[in-house]
Amino acid sequence: MTGLLQQRRYYWVNSKESQAHQSFCEYFSEVLTKKIITAASPLVFLCIGTPLIAGDTLGPQTGSRLVKKGIPNVFGTMENPVHAENIEFYRKVIKAVYHRPAIIAIDAAIGSKSQEGFITLRNGALKPGSGLGKRIPPIGNIEITGIFENIEKDASWHLSKNLSRIISDGIEDFIMNSLF
Repeated sequence: MTGLLQQRRYYWVNSKESQAHQSFCEYFSEVLTKKIITAASPLVFLCIGTPLIAGDTLGPQTGSRLVKKGIPNVFGTMENPVHAENIEFYRKVIKAVYHRPAIIAIDAAIGSKSQEGFITLRNGALKPGSGLGKRIPPIGNIEITGIFENIEKDASWHLSKNLSRIISDGIEDFIMNSLF
C-alpha cells in the first residue's frame, strides 16, 4: 500500500509520506461529508487508550494534542485517559451533554507489519479493544485508527507520537478551514 487508498470503505494514510497530515485532513473532510454532518452536529473526539502501553497511547496523545490546540469536546488525554474500564461512563456523559453529536473515535489498532504506520479512517463505529479480544460495545460515528504490528514494543512510543501528530494536525487544519 502506498499513499492514500480507499480499501473496503477505509481510507488509508501512510504516515511516512511528507504530506501525510494534509492527506489525512482531506480524507477526514470526505468522511465527514459522506456522513452528512452539519454545523449543528457538534464534533466530539473520543480518544481511547492507556498511557501504560506504548502503542496504546495513540488515543490519549492525540487527545492531549487536540486540547493543546484549543479543539473543543475532547475526551481522553494522557492525564485523563478513556479506556476499557471507564468508556461506558464517557458514553453516558456524551449522550447527556451533546445533542446529536458526531463522535469521532480514535484508537490504536493491531495489524500486520506491512500495515504498521498507516492511519485508517471510515464512517462507522469503532470497536475498542477488539484486537485484544475485549468485548466493548462499538462507539462513535467515525473511526480513526493508527495501526501497530505490536502495541507493546518500545518502538511503538515513537510511532504513536508521530501518528498522533498527523491526526491532530489534520483535524486542526480541517477545523480551521471548514464551516464547522
